[in-house]
Amino acid sequence: MYYHLGSIALGSLLIALFQMLRITLTYLYNKAKTTTNKPLQYILACFLCCATLIEKVLCLVNKNAYIEVNNLLNFQIAVYGYSFCKGAKVASNLLSRNALQFVAMSWISGFLSVCGKFLISCLTCIAAIAMLNVYVGEAMISSSFTVLIFVRITCTYYRLYL
Repeated sequence: MYYHLGSIALGSLLIALFQMLRITLTYLYNKAKTTTNKPLQYILACFLCCATLIEKVLCLVNKNAYIEVNNLLNFQIAVYGYSFCKGAKVASNLLSRNALQFVAMSWISGFLSVCGKFLISCLTCIAAIAMLNVYVGEAMISSSFTVLIFVRITCTYYRLYL
């Protein structure tokens, strides 16, 4: 348990620092676009691209380290006493050795997640329409527009909170 909070803090700190760097570079780039200094605009655009790339790589490492191989990383950290970097390296090596299984499981879990969200949205709409038919009557449910509103509300909810 020694490295758990420190590992979480390190991963979060790295992402926060590069997000702040990217936000600062975006601000400077937007300010530089108003000037006529083209070399400065190109240099800031290159720095912004590099900072965005590094931030995306760090997010990918954190995702793989914390979410995709959460049990493996916690096992590496807790049992072997590895730090975040060493545990992420071991987890990444394991993922690269088993890339096909990882891709297949990611695809299957993503597909099942989408199917589950669709099923829950449909069941929620059916329940809402049944409740409106009972409490309001047939007059309000006569158009398909009401059904589309329910579908949109449930899809927005799942996109925001799940």
